[in-house]
Amino acid sequence: MGPSAWWTPFAAVGSRFWPWLPLLIPGLWAAKVEPEGPAGGGVAGGGLVILLLPQRKWWHHVLVLFPALALLAAVGVVEPCGAGRGRG
Repeated sequence: MGPSAWWTPFAAVGSRFWPWLPLLIPGLWAAKVEPEGPAGGGVAGGGLVILLLPQRKWWHHVLVLFPALALLAAVGVVEPCGAGRGRG
């Protein structure tokens, strides 16, 4: 039997993605402010909600969300620099 606590996916992201968690805040803000911006926020948020559904929650199930979280962290780095905007 696996862990069944509802917070297991959140704990897995927090314990394994922690160095980049502060970069997710500007990345999520950029995804909210710009409608044509990155869709990683919806993918990561929706994925976490979906991972709350199974009765048994294993930490390695969250690994499928790490590419979307990494894209959001990258946007969190690029957006404050202004490098993500077009030249035109």
